[in-house]
Amino acid sequence: MRAAGRTSGCCDRYSYNDVVPAFAAPTTRKSGRARANAVRRRAITPGCRSRPPERLIDVMLGISGSAALLAPCALSGPHGREYCVTRLASLPSRNVTLGPSRTRLGNARRYGNTVFHRATAPWRALPDFIVIGAHKAGTSSLYWYLTRHPQVVRARRKEAQFFGRSHERGERYYRSFFPMRRSLGGGRITGEASPGYLSQPKIPARVAGLVPDARLIALLRNPVQRAISQYRFYYSKGWEQRPLSEAIDEGIRHNEEGDDDSWKAGMLSRGLYERHLRRWYEHFDQDRLLVVKSETLFGEPEKAYRIVTDFLGLEPHGLDKFPPRNVTRPSDAVVDDESVARLEQFFSEPNERLFALLGERLW
Repeated sequence: MRAAGRTSGCCDRYSYNDVVPAFAAPTTRKSGRARANAVRRRAITPGCRSRPPERLIDVMLGISGSAALLAPCALSGPHGREYCVTRLASLPSRNVTLGPSRTRLGNARRYGNTVFHRATAPWRALPDFIVIGAHKAGTSSLYWYLTRHPQVVRARRKEAQFFGRSHERGERYYRSFFPMRRSLGGGRITGEASPGYLSQPKIPARVAGLVPDARLIALLRNPVQRAISQYRFYYSKGWEQRPLSEAIDEGIRHNEEGDDDSWKAGMLSRGLYERHLRRWYEHFDQDRLLVVKSETLFGEPEKAYRIVTDFLGLEPHGLDKFPPRNVTRPSDAVVDDESVARLEQFFSEPNERLFALLGERLW
């Protein structure tokens, strides 16, 4: 087999059986470092035959000591399935961690996928729907259920988190999370679920500026139970070690200071749904933002799934099972009755304002 370094044009074509043995053999530590440098310095050029490849088949390392990428060049032909080995071009410096052989290939594959999706971003779609929150309200479960629908094409990652911490990376970065536009024919749609979107003040305007026609879904959980679930989740991760009463004290202090965007303020401020929804309603009509009770999703998932699919204009489609996803693991966190009573008192008035805004009582 010829070396991948010999690329005079867009690509060279090899059969799959020719390429696989080239990277399957064990490698030395020295060659591993050389391969890491090759991946770091190069990036994909989009496709062969003047069109972008549909998907990344694999990242291949070890072809004459340089990184290469396998993308479909022709799905059928007289010689069977063929692939295109495309040399990689300029890529900003980034370290690639290479460990044992299996980990090395896995890291390179993940990194190669990222490079590939960003390079083909101009041909990719923007989301048709976004699940905007709330934290610890069932967004992982809902998104998993939706991606089981035959008309929904999942994003590369459930939480793109673009409109918050990654907004400065630009539209091209955001498009890299979604499938090719031509794969969304026949009524198929795509979307993401980033629960932090609901409560961050700057995000509604950003979403309206980039995807004004997107449909939005907000899962709202009883804010008392939501705050307790977040506290238990943080405690299990080691991010929070204080008693619940002290965490509540800090949340109340941040709320009085008008801070509803910081990580420390989130346990209480993320449950002030009326405040957050009003910001979204300034940029989107209410008929484009669906509010669903998390308790309905937890207790009657079939009903919640049907409500959401109808809102998205999808054809009826039942699921065999509705397993909960990303459930908070048990921890040693102590939730005392006095702290629960304080949370109920804190959220009492905001909940009444929320019910007035929505025209119905949720809890």
